[in-house]
Amino acid sequence: VFSISDHSVNELKQLSQNKHKYVNTNMKFETIYLGGDLKKSSTHSADQNRQKKTILMVARFEPRKNIRRILKAVDLLHSEGLSFNFDIIGNPGWLQEYIIADIHELQAKGLSISYSMRVSDTELVEKYLNCDFTIFCSITEGFGLPIIESVLLGKPCLTANSGSQFEIGNKIGGCDYANPLDYDDIAKKIKRLILDKDYFNSKLNEARSA
Repeated sequence: VFSISDHSVNELKQLSQNKHKYVNTNMKFETIYLGGDLKKSSTHSADQNRQKKTILMVARFEPRKNIRRILKAVDLLHSEGLSFNFDIIGNPGWLQEYIIADIHELQAKGLSISYSMRVSDTELVEKYLNCDFTIFCSITEGFGLPIIESVLLGKPCLTANSGSQFEIGNKIGGCDYANPLDYDDIAKKIKRLILDKDYFNSKLNEARSA
């Protein structure tokens, strides 16, 4: 069996043990990691000295992607007086209406949040290049392609501190980690990347050299 992460292999092994009556327990596994195929359409990139940072999140609009909890972290930081732009891009998903309602509620409070769906690869690359860093902190993933895309385009990524996301982040570098089930921790890690210039630059250099 070919798998896209060691995390997925472990879950398959656990499944085979729990469902041994239905799954062949003698399967052999091999991990083959995915690669990013987005290409830079321009040499333009974000001005790292600008006062207001831009954070990009690329994820399908569905519960597993943890968007609503991340929005709670964004709202918490706004209540503390921290100002930044938050841009979400993703395809439509199930229960997306609740996510969109949360976004509209925060926009009404004055937060600088935007979202768009079904963008082209060219538009996606431009979004990556115009952000300062990304966040992809799902509840669970089999891999986590936006982590690869972000880092290969030279942008640090804040991702989950567990599962395949932690695995991929450690493999490629340029990542920071938060507990995906704790919006306070997510907020803390976002705040550090915005305010701690030395720490941010260390992650930026890791991403650019990946």
